[in-house]
Amino acid sequence: MVVLFRAFFYTGVDAGAERQQGFLLWMRRNGFRVVQKELKTFYDGTRKANLDVEIAVDMLSFGWPVTILRYWSRATRTLSMR
Repeated sequence: MVVLFRAFFYTGVDAGAERQQGFLLWMRRNGFRVVQKELKTFYDGTRKANLDVEIAVDMLSFGWPVTILRYWSRATRTLSMR
């Protein structure tokens, strides 16, 4: 049996994107803890928000097995930590 205790959503945020803000508000209202970081723009024009430390700290703070769903380029993959 699988029981969902908490749901987290990690994302980079573009302050000017109204649709994104609406989506994040919907996520919060539906029980997700939204962890966000401002997008950084690099010299080559790419934009990124590095949330690896936030994810690692949250995982370690639980102290019990955690299942992570992570989104990579249109494919959802599951990593089970036991």
